[in-house]
Amino acid sequence: MDVNEQEGNKIANLEAFIKENFDTSAGSLRGIEKSLLSHLMLLVRPKTVVEIGTFRGATAEFLCNTLAANEISGKVFSFDFQEMIDEALRQRPGLVRYQNNKMLEFVPGASPDSLALCLRNSGIKIDLALVDADHSYSAVRPELELIFEALSPNGYIFVHDYGLANEGTVYAVEHFLASHKHARGLPFISDKSITKDSNKPLVSSSVLIRRAPYPLRRQKSFWYRSKYLLALARSRSSLFAQLFLFFKRLIQ
Repeated sequence: MDVNEQEGNKIANLEAFIKENFDTSAGSLRGIEKSLLSHLMLLVRPKTVVEIGTFRGATAEFLCNTLAANEISGKVFSFDFQEMIDEALRQRPGLVRYQNNKMLEFVPGASPDSLALCLRNSGIKIDLALVDADHSYSAVRPELELIFEALSPNGYIFVHDYGLANEGTVYAVEHFLASHKHARGLPFISDKSITKDSNKPLVSSSVLIRRAPYPLRRQKSFWYRSKYLLALARSRSSLFAQLFLFFKRLIQ
């Protein structure tokens, strides 16, 4: 079997897996979100996944299924109140199997306090985090701070319910990004259905956050600034000026 056939089989297996595991019931991610998230997990191959908000356990089970199906030796830490964890185990008995093989660990308590305690005691580095519990600013903002501090160099934070219906989440994300120059935010899913007025532009319902891939470019050294200012002064074309502005933003 050649490389193309192997890659084709991987894609076919992934598509079959997605169809089988796309539970779109209330409390779970939507199908398109799970599709993109599963592709992201294939690329990152996370060793440590953090889920803030177990709720009914649908997303936790999806994460574990994705790890198992793709032979990724990762572990999911799922945070929520004990009563919510108990309800998730009651509704989804399959979660017990992942608990027994150490792929899944539930962390009871109120986040961000339970998250801070877990990170302090375990010292883990996070490769992928899902923030989808309390959507208030007072909860999401400290969760982002804690996760970003423990985020691996190639890690991602997936923030769900980023839209008009959850202004606390939106403000927390925007303020976090504004105060962390080495963080980048990328709209992950856009969906008009979460807006009340269909004439309004698309509103992102999920956002990805990661570390800036090239932090050295953002150093505001005198040499860097002088080099590009001199280049702009010598330029006579609008195209060159646009390129200058683009690279100038990268180093600011």
